[in-house]
Amino acid sequence: MIRGISQIGVRVGHAGEVAPVVRWLAAQPDAGGKCWRAANVHLAVTEGADDGAALKPHETGITHFCVQARDPWPMVDDLAAAGMRFTAPLTTLGNGTHYAYGALPSGPIVEIESAVFAPEAIATAWVAHVAFATPDLRRLSGFYAALTGRAFTGGFAVPPRAENAIITGYDDPSMRVGWVPCGNLMLEFWQYASPPTLPRAAPAANAPGYTALVFETVGLARGTEALAAAGVADLSPVTRDAEDVLHATGRDPDGNPLGFICFDAVPEHPRALAALPDPWLMQHLHTLRTTLPPPHYRPEMTW
Repeated sequence: MIRGISQIGVRVGHAGEVAPVVRWLAAQPDAGGKCWRAANVHLAVTEGADDGAALKPHETGITHFCVQARDPWPMVDDLAAAGMRFTAPLTTLGNGTHYAYGALPSGPIVEIESAVFAPEAIATAWVAHVAFATPDLRRLSGFYAALTGRAFTGGFAVPPRAENAIITGYDDPSMRVGWVPCGNLMLEFWQYASPPTLPRAAPAANAPGYTALVFETVGLARGTEALAAAGVADLSPVTRDAEDVLHATGRDPDGNPLGFICFDAVPEHPRALAALPDPWLMQHLHTLRTTLPPPHYRPEMTW
């Protein structure tokens, strides 16, 4: 069983690039300073040689993660001053939410999103979702629905409109979008029609970008049969590290790298979801959001 997303892996030219983001997340580093503990997920940061281009929003792969905040405007100003390159200022689609795409200096994209409905008591930002672009939305979202045991919602077309062009930086973009909830985060899927999302060769080994999603699992000691049945490709054997944590790796149908981690023997481990400050924050916020009138409540994004 998949509990949620344990880690989002990102490779940047220099680890300092993520410092402004993790500061707004109030994230704390582990002893090595490369895995940052935010409210509801870990960010695993590695450094690369910058020998390749990071993905653009429409290109196949893990394209970005989304940072939400009740008041994101000061955060955007601070991140821009620190070197993040924003496509445009925070822009609304008329749904009560403002969005902006920003690229870290070496290229990986971070989305900033407003959540004005969040309680004032939540003083920091949090991670809301991880996004994929895929040439086959039905196939990839179906895989993650089977993997997580949760329902896919959405899949509808997003026609060209000026606001989408502003946010993405593309002329007249059109796409389809859908979601699969995953316990602590939402998985978001985009298939662009213009510009088209096409199959893509594997990126260079040290290219900047999102390197893997690591899922916290239950029962990995019994083997990887359930993962294989869900369609995980290139599954590795299960290994046990010195801390009694179990690990396995694989790939999704688009070739994106996946990790699986299991803390059944060490439930108090600091990398476990249960040890995070507020692992189920997104579920709580969704429950709150359902009590609000449109445009804040979006019933298609159900948990």
